[in-house]
Amino acid sequence: ETCSMGRLDVGLEAWTWVACLTVTVTASPAPTPVQASYTYATTITDGVPDFVDLSNFTGATALSLSDDSVSSALPIGFSFTFFSQAYSSVYVSSNGFVSFALSSSGCCSGQVLPNSASPNGLIAGCWEDLDPPEGGEVLYATVGTSPNREFIVHFHDIEHYPSGNPVDFQIALKEQDMGFEIRHKTLAGNGGDHPGGGGG
Repeated sequence: ETCSMGRLDVGLEAWTWVACLTVTVTASPAPTPVQASYTYATTITDGVPDFVDLSNFTGATALSLSDDSVSSALPIGFSFTFFSQAYSSVYVSSNGFVSFALSSSGCCSGQVLPNSASPNGLIAGCWEDLDPPEGGEVLYATVGTSPNREFIVHFHDIEHYPSGNPVDFQIALKEQDMGFEIRHKTLAGNGGDHPGGGGG
């Protein structure tokens, strides 16, 4: 509260006045965190019918990823909503995941999400110490027609560091329902865990 005092003389009369200004500051409530709901289903099928082999797909682009590296921003081809945020591009880590913000390569295995440490906001197909220069290729493409397009990143026969135990899997972002699929064809182990899934 701030007050001022003054005197007003009118003829033979005088008035003394006090004016006070009261400012009330109310703290705004903290913003409500944006929540999104995802469910998952595990399907085991022979032949992996939804698996789109980008190694034989006209229009697929191969990425040149070194060990423990991240690609530049890649266009999805449609607006994809992940945890209530719309994105038009993704980044691909050589270590088996895609992220929606430029971040570290995530060497060399998964972590609990969300996390105070980078990376966050990602979908992991096989978050391991993978090493693309040792063999195989990482490819991406947008397939199908609107409103049923998919943006697919295919880790095709990518070996673990320092060599051996190749994996073959893909991460597919789906335009129709804003869902995603992780499709494993070959998931050879190297003695460690294979974290997979998505987190904001």
